[in-house]
Amino acid sequence: MTPMIINGTEKDCCAKYLCIPKTVTTMMPFCIEPQIPECGYGQIIKAFVDSDGCKKFICECVPSSECPILNEISLEVDQLQPGLYK
Repeated sequence: MTPMIINGTEKDCCAKYLCIPKTVTTMMPFCIEPQIPECGYGQIIKAFVDSDGCKKFICECVPSSECPILNEISLEVDQLQPGLYK
């Protein structure tokens, strides 16, 4: 028998182990369909294969060379009329 790790879920945070026959471990891993995250400003999606052989996605910062420079950003400023306050 070989221990197989079962990753934690929202309900069970810690990983669990299941003993399975060695012949089963030589088969392809069972992978759930990966969730594609919504990345924030200045992030990109990166795909990778984890230690179980399953495809996963993570958000990663863009290289600093790809960050916008203030001179390249058009700033939209509301012009106030004299006597008006915002």
